[in-house]
Amino acid sequence: MNIVAVNPLASQGAIAAAWFIAINQAQNAMQDATVPINEIHIIESDGTQAVEIPRDRPLLFELARSHTNSQEILVGMGLSYADGTRSKWSNIIGELTTPKVSLQAMTPSRFDQRVAFLVDIIRGLIKQGDGLLEATRRLKGVRVRQVGDFNLAHLPEKVDKVFSGQLMKIGADVVTYANGEAIGFKVSKEAQARGLSARHFEGFPSHWHDEVFSLSHGSKKAPRPIGEAGMSCGELRQRVASELERLSESQEAA
Repeated sequence: MNIVAVNPLASQGAIAAAWFIAINQAQNAMQDATVPINEIHIIESDGTQAVEIPRDRPLLFELARSHTNSQEILVGMGLSYADGTRSKWSNIIGELTTPKVSLQAMTPSRFDQRVAFLVDIIRGLIKQGDGLLEATRRLKGVRVRQVGDFNLAHLPEKVDKVFSGQLMKIGADVVTYANGEAIGFKVSKEAQARGLSARHFEGFPSHWHDEVFSLSHGSKKAPRPIGEAGMSCGELRQRVASELERLSESQEAA
């Protein structure tokens, strides 16, 4: 079992320990006054590895950049985009290194509890990075097609609706989704500027929530079973396509 040891006076000791535990390079953490204040020690069964703490750069930035090539970790920590392009800086790391008042208030003061708290945060970020990479891979096969005067695309099932923005960047005016928490569609800002509103779409269940930019059943904060939507994913896609045809004809006739 590998152990991370840091000096009790090391200001970034807890975040360093949390990092090595979160990426499974260590299983436990301890404070040891014999460890130089500018070093982190990884105690292994066959010896000890010393990692220097940089004085002029955030420690977590250096650890993430130099101690892993895992794409999901780099994406989760904000050091890489899903397409593999590296980022020069990460606001995520900035927030963890110099937390704002709200995060400071939530962080335990006791070393072991603080490390566990930060491990949970880092692992959560890595999980998000993995989800982003998976969604990006699935989006590569999505086709944007013209329906009437507008471009329509469908997010693959179970892909979060937040990724609709990626399809809008490549020309989609309307994007449908059914991610297990919600079902509906979103209208791009460009299409709204051309007069298209989600409230113009007809034939949808009356209990769906409508806005100018979206029509939906359920949300991340208030997930609802798709079985209660009154419409399947396939029916949603067909209805949106037919409504785009109708609305295009209406605009032409006006």
